Amino acid sequence: MSVYPSQNFRVCISVNNFKTEDKELDFGDFKLISVGQGPQAAEWKRRLGCKVVPRNILIKEFPNYRMRDDDISGFDGIRDSIQDLLLVFRLFKVGDIMFGDLLIEDIEGNDSWYNKYSLAKRSFFKYDFGQDEIESFNNFRDNITNKDGYRNKFYKFSLNHFMSGVDKRFSYKIENLERIVDYVVALESLFLIDNKPYFLRRTIAERISRLLKDNSVGKIVKYMYDERSDILHGNNIDLPKNKRSKKIEKIKDNMWAPEELMRNIFKKLFDFNFSKKEDIVKFMEQLYDVPSYILEIMQSAKGKAEKALKKT
Repeated sequence: MSVYPSQNFRVCISVNNFKTEDKELDFGDFKLISVGQGPQAAEWKRRLGCKVVPRNILIKEFPNYRMRDDDISGFDGIRDSIQDLLLVFRLFKVGDIMFGDLLIEDIEGNDSWYNKYSLAKRSFFKYDFGQDEIESFNNFRDNITNKDGYRNKFYKFSLNHFMSGVDKRFSYKIENLERIVDYVVALESLFLIDNKPYFLRRTIAERISRLLKDNSVGKIVKYMYDERSDILHGNNIDLPKNKRSKKIEKIKDNMWAPEELMRNIFKKLFDFNFSKKEDIVKFMEQLYDVPSYILEIMQSAKGKAEKALKKT
């Protein structure tokens, strides 16, 4: 095992879709500052290499940082920590908070590194945050990161799709519903992990309802599943103007609920720490499973249909 010298780094990163009335939010191990427009904004734009003027900057120090043996960039541990922090922000409340232009500075030297390719986008779902929420956020962060299942390997794929869904941003346009595809993929990878062939929409809705002990969320899950199917099957392409307008109105009435639901699901799932796939399959089947005799009926019908097709 290699031993790398420790270094002291400071990370500065632009924060998009973030709204606050406070000039500085001090979380203890990092802070968020509001950038004054004019010379201050111009200086931050220069330092970060931003294409647009930054409004908020997150600053976090990494004292005595050591590069890991499997470190590709030299800063993998720092990037992982920042990504973890972004995940916690997104789970804490609804809002498309995004981390954009990143600067890493050697505090004791003159070296600095920054990325030139920010993926942060403007979104309708702003992330409102005030001074009075800092304590709640820090308590939430301590609680959720210490849950048994927070780093469970079976959640990683699902969480990645949740994060990529938020990264796509949102506005009241049919095109921005694509984030629902990521959300449903995230849910399917867990709640349909037993790979049963029939009644997927019903099964995923029932399992999530029973996990959260809330029958009302089944309707939300089915809405998400139906929208995902419309997107993947091209049903939203070339919609007549009147149908497009109706769908946009439906989006306005329904999109906030899936956002809250996704966060509630993960916060509940982190209470469970699965060591092997069989354990999570059993857990999901105990939540809800389609009766075997119904599956047998469907399998029989499928067999008859396949025989009929061979004769055509």
